[in-house]
Amino acid sequence: MTSLSLVQNRTRRLSVGTALLLCLSLLPISAGVTLAADPAGHTVTAPANGGSATREYTGEVPPGTGGTADCVDGVNADLYTFTINPLPGNFYATRDGALRFRIRWSPTEPSDIATQDLLLRVEAPDGTTLDSDGGSPSEVVVFTEPIAAGEYLVYACAFAVILPQFYIGDVTLDIAPKDAATPNPPAGPDTGLRFGPIVTVDPQRDVAEPSLRVDGDGNEYTCGPFGASRAAEYAQKSEDKGDTFRVLGLPPEGRIAPGGGGDCEISVARTRNSKGYFTLSYTGLAALVNFSTGRSTNAGRSFIGNAVSESPVSVDRQWMDTARNGDVYLTYRQIPTGSFVQRSTDGGLTYAPVGTLAIEEIDRSGNLIVDNRGGAQADDVYIIYAFNGNVMLAR
Repeated sequence: MTSLSLVQNRTRRLSVGTALLLCLSLLPISAGVTLAADPAGHTVTAPANGGSATREYTGEVPPGTGGTADCVDGVNADLYTFTINPLPGNFYATRDGALRFRIRWSPTEPSDIATQDLLLRVEAPDGTTLDSDGGSPSEVVVFTEPIAAGEYLVYACAFAVILPQFYIGDVTLDIAPKDAATPNPPAGPDTGLRFGPIVTVDPQRDVAEPSLRVDGDGNEYTCGPFGASRAAEYAQKSEDKGDTFRVLGLPPEGRIAPGGGGDCEISVARTRNSKGYFTLSYTGLAALVNFSTGRSTNAGRSFIGNAVSESPVSVDRQWMDTARNGDVYLTYRQIPTGSFVQRSTDGGLTYAPVGTLAIEEIDRSGNLIVDNRGGAQADDVYIIYAFNGNVMLAR
């Protein structure tokens, strides 16, 4: 039996005017116009020893409207076929498998997802049908093992399309050897891992979503937002392995920089600065509008603050990391464009203006990590994020 790994199905409403235009667009396509996937289909053999088989194609969806049960090739949908060659009856007894179908598109002018919106429908050889209708310019459905052999009908269908819409499709079949099951694994040796008593980091106030870093001297730094209405974050430092903490920043409250109050993030340098300390860098989200920034070059004894980080408006959940040479990388999600990355060459006080969009397809942003093993070469920067139910990695 085929099981569903991912399905998004969301009902949306169209305005009367848009609906009327879309109804008119259902008129027959002019003679001589042929809409078909290119190529029309692929046939693959599942890799018996494990591995992936990926096929790509392109197509164009004609104008029209529809739903997950109303996809008709050449009327309001474009059809592609994906065929898996016959498999031995016991193929999945020793193997795991996943079959992913995806379509992506950039809305044809007027570049509005509400009037250039596609859905994805896949009909499996055994009669199982999966749909994806998430309201974004990418749709995905996934079948998990046992995956039926035979022909899969893949429809890129018009949910609400006024103009012909070009799209890119791809299919990936993943096969991996099944791990040997160990129902009751034996208990491992006692590693001696123990936690001490709970310590209250800041008895003065409650904060949310804290961040934690440890520098090369073993100093522990924490940071948490106090609320956008207060426009403040507060940071603390421990010099005794977390037994006690003291509040950092400007007295009497301990604010690091003007602004902030939303998400709080800190990072520490990997090498010592000219004063012999590990530079501590800070950003604070200011009511989804911008980021305040701060830098301490003396282990948190004092900070220089800045209210603007050169980021665009409508931003959320930032992440930071510092490279060996002291450059600080800042990433965040900008709604609705995607994820940007900015770099600071002064320890996180100021950042270069926003440049190229790093990640367009993003639902949930994850943290940023710098690989400092590059020696004299440039450091690799990695970002983990979620999109359409998948965990993705950008480098």
